[in-house]
Amino acid sequence: MPLGLVVVRIGGQRIGGLNDLEWAGGRVWANIAPRHYLAGIDADSGEVVDIVDARAAGERHWGDPQAFLNGVTALPAPGEFLLSGKGWRSLYHVRLIEGRRHKEPERLLAG
Repeated sequence: MPLGLVVVRIGGQRIGGLNDLEWAGGRVWANIAPRHYLAGIDADSGEVVDIVDARAAGERHWGDPQAFLNGVTALPAPGEFLLSGKGWRSLYHVRLIEGRRHKEPERLLAG
């Protein structure tokens, strides 16, 4: 039986497509299928507090809509993850860095 429910939202908008989950750096990290983004989620409120554009670490499989980011594993070093995807040939070791903020972050994740 579930212990509770966390509704994930950004800017008041509910987020769907949560796929693989990982706990790191005080956040739940989830990839948002079928997009190439990771969401850093506050586990208490369900609010998305970080968005990572992972396209640079992804593989391109033209004509295969199922070949998207599908796996995230936190590594011991702060901000470091392994990323993988459906049909991908490799794992990608990445380090998250602070980037510029998107003007409308909810548009990146909303269905």
